[in-house]
Amino acid sequence: TELEGTWISNCLSDGYVNVLKKIDVNGDSMEFEWTYYDETDNQTCSTLRDSLAFSTDNISITDNSTIKTLSVTHKKWTLTPKSLIETNSYNSKVTCGFTDWQIDVTRDVTGISITDCNYPPAGALFTFQYSLDGSSLDFTDFVDTRTYTKQ
Repeated sequence: TELEGTWISNCLSDGYVNVLKKIDVNGDSMEFEWTYYDETDNQTCSTLRDSLAFSTDNISITDNSTIKTLSVTHKKWTLTPKSLIETNSYNSKVTCGFTDWQIDVTRDVTGISITDCNYPPAGALFTFQYSLDGSSLDFTDFVDTRTYTKQ
């Protein structure tokens, strides 16, 4: 597809943490990874906290002039605490119902739907609108309005 490759956003604040977002497109699969950093690092993305990732397949693109629609089928959501402070926080908050989180150990949270942990099941359909201008990718109805740059 025209989205083939790796796309990365700038390090920006999401209000309480800084986030660096990455999208990898390979054939009909798409991997999203959002890496979270302490807000106190002044948008340098240097003090790692945790990461959220999800994978999809069955990419389908509908082209309607300048705005295009991307449809994908959800496969898996994962959470990974990346610091001791965040790992302890996950455990004390019983994040996604677990109290045995470990630093740098990825946990599948696909389909979990409880307070403060709500991830869709495998097979769910996601649809996003996007525009592509050279090496700049913008999702017009996605979680945020950041621009992704092709690497």
